[in-house]
Parts: sequence; structure tokens; C-alpha cells
Amino acid sequence: MGYPQPNRDKRNQQLQMLVDGLPLRGAAPASYVLQAAIESLDAAQHDLLDAVRARIGPEIGIIDSHFDDSPRLLSRLGFRPRQVASEDLDRTDLRVIAVSCPHRHARLDEVDTYRFLHRGGVIISSDRAIRLPGIARVIGHLPGRPPARARLTQADSELPTSAPVWLDPGHLPVDPATLGKCSVEPLAVDVLTGDPLVVMFAGREGGILHSVAHWLQEPHPELMTSVERRMLRDVPRFRAIGNTYPGITLGVFLAQRAMMALMIEGLARLLHIEQVAEGASVEHGK
Repeated sequence: MGYPQPNRDKRNQQLQMLVDGLPLRGAAPASYVLQAAIESLDAAQHDLLDAVRARIGPEIGIIDSHFDDSPRLLSRLGFRPRQVASEDLDRTDLRVIAVSCPHRHARLDEVDTYRFLHRGGVIISSDRAIRLPGIARVIGHLPGRPPARARLTQADSELPTSAPVWLDPGHLPVDPATLGKCSVEPLAVDVLTGDPLVVMFAGREGGILHSVAHWLQEPHPELMTSVERRMLRDVPRFRAIGNTYPGITLGVFLAQRAMMALMIEGLARLLHIEQVAEGASVEHGK
């Protein structure tokens, strides 16, 4: 990677650098990319998000989301993050708790987690949160791996479309032997390997939505392809949103939009919300 050089484009106030000899502007701020991703969701996805917000309420609990900044994503989705101590999980009045790739201080006791899920609670987790006892009880993991890029697609989709996602150093893949046990199913897989990337544990009442990739996507530039480094506004399909949000690369946009859509879908399914053609939400699985 070349030494960063000032970018003379005063509109974006970003850096330009060389990656494998190709020019690449510095990564756009995460909140900026999140806003672009939200605006690009279709009407059905926005309706589903509205239904999820109505079911959950204004607040989502946060337990030590140290490496994956899920509070920023949840804020952009219209929720108000509230810090919750892991030892208070069994006593919280919140319906949804996020514990995404935690620091070493996070704890999720098996008994407290079971009680939280049993009364309809939902846990959103990512990466190394999978080794916490309350999650590891139902979702197994393999040893840590080096940083990597994956091509994410929905597990039940027959479409060849996929989005790049980046997996951080030491990420913990889901153990495939976990799937099918204790009602664990994949929502998204890596097209290149078939490995599960986003999985859902649906208990009798609540459940766990877990992603190997961080929900907030901040890519490793050296893992991006030349196509993914293109400015969004230079891609005909996304020219309108790219002109509204200049400075965003195609790869970063596709990755964040895919992760955001999966979070909305996973929460809707765990909350037993189904979107019907007329746009009204109905109970699912009850």
C-alpha cells in the first residue's frame, strides 16, 4: 500500500492512496455509508423495518460492543441504544440486546441467557461473541482465521447476486455441525466456500441472530477487487445514490446494504413478523 497523499477533491475531504497500483480514496465515514445504504432499501424493506421498530419499541440494549460498532448501525435504523451490563440480562425490560464482537469484559451466563430468550428476548451478535457461554450453548464455532473477504448471498436464494463482506483477523467461523441442531439455520452463506456467514437460532419464544462478519462493515482495502474500488457514482445502476453520496466505493456500499438488510430480515423473523403484499404486517409462526 502506498503512502497516503492528500486528495485535491475539496468536496469529500478524503485521502487518496495506491492499493496494488490502483488509486483508492480513503474509506468514507461509516455513518455516511449507512445513510446511503438505508436510502437504497426498497419500499418492502422500509415497511419491514417500520414493523420491526413498532414491535421492539424505541430502545435496544448494548452489551460491550467493542470491536463491531453495532450501536451506530442501530441508531441509523431508528433505535436508541442503551447500555446494559451483561449480568443484568435476566433483569432487563428490553426486548432486543446487541452484543457484537465484545471485549474481554463481556459475559453472557448460560442461565441468564436462557431466561432472557425464554421470555421472548432476541440477541444480536457477531464474530467473537460466539464464544460467550450463552451463545456458544447453541451456536458452535471453529478456530479463528486470518482476515478474509467473502461473497455473501442469502442461503435460500437461487439468484447469483452476492455482496462482498470482510471478515476481521481472528474471526470465528460458525461450525457447520451446528446447523440443523437446536433450530439453528443459515440466513446467508459465502458463495465461494458455502460457509455460513449469518445464522439464526429460533427458540420457542426468542432467539439469536449471529453474523461471522461485523454488522458494521469497514473493509480491508487490500482485500478489495478493482471493481469494488470503483466509485459508486461511476456504476450506472447506482449512479443516482452515488451522486447523492459521493466518495463511497461500490464494495463498501454493497457490503453495508447487504448486512443491513439481513439484520432487518433476521429481526423480523425472530419477532414473528411477516410482510404481506399489501404492505401490512402479520403474525408469523404463532
